[in-house]
Amino acid sequence: MGLEISPEPATAKSATNTIKVSLTGSEETALTMLYARALDSSQTNPILGDKWAPEIVSKLNYDFPSKTGVGCMVSAEIAARSGNLDGMTEGFLALHAGEPVTVVHLACGLDTRCLRVKHGPEVRWVDVDLPGVVHLRERVSPSCNVGGDYTLLAGSAADVGGWIDRIPADRPTLVIFEGLTMYLNETQGRHLFEGIVSRFGGKRGVEKQNQIICDALGSIIVRLQGWVHSVENSGALLDWAMDDPEMLCREWCDERLELVEHMLAVEMPGVERYPWAFRAAMAIGAWVPYVRSHSKLLRYRF
Repeated sequence: MGLEISPEPATAKSATNTIKVSLTGSEETALTMLYARALDSSQTNPILGDKWAPEIVSKLNYDFPSKTGVGCMVSAEIAARSGNLDGMTEGFLALHAGEPVTVVHLACGLDTRCLRVKHGPEVRWVDVDLPGVVHLRERVSPSCNVGGDYTLLAGSAADVGGWIDRIPADRPTLVIFEGLTMYLNETQGRHLFEGIVSRFGGKRGVEKQNQIICDALGSIIVRLQGWVHSVENSGALLDWAMDDPEMLCREWCDERLELVEHMLAVEMPGVERYPWAFRAAMAIGAWVPYVRSHSKLLRYRF
């Protein structure tokens, strides 16, 4: 079950043919996610099977193995998480089949979700990330040539007003963010959710046609982040733990936001395909309250 791509896909040996990467901090976490998907795709029986991830990795002059600290266990969990978020995205599109809709992938990194999730010309797809990531994405990602109603915007999740008004609020909208909430502080998180609901949502009592899907961490991971090599290596800091996902609905969004799905990482489809040692650890952790809720997928309606 070794890599089919080079174990050092972007080192000095191939620097003349690859693009040097200068991302740091939270921007650099996009490379961790990318490498995790590339590792998964190289397995005999991949969980996600993102065929574009190894292609992007091969274009970059970056020492992925040592700098990301990603191994088979982290790769498996990220692949399962991405696959389930893809499934939720497909569910939204199926709910509005044939209708004009908008999909906003916030903090998209170098992800190719817009290619993995099949959609037609009635879908307006908008990818958003920090300027450094957007610049790199334009150079290496095949999604930038996808055609159709596709837009790539530079903007920060911590400054929702800097980009959100550039996206029309004229149709049912899905906003996706993966690997984002934990790098925000609580105030930034509140502004993000309130901004999305205010921009795309209706008034209280109006039928909820819009959705937010995202992942979040529990307090135990934030407190023990020094032991998470992929986080430590990037220099980014985990901050916001969403231990009570319902709180956003009760206290922040005036009950216009409704939590409709709360999937714990220990229970999500794909866990059964983890490496056996990781499966065993997850099975044990499922019986320990704080460990059980260490990571989750959330789907809100508004």
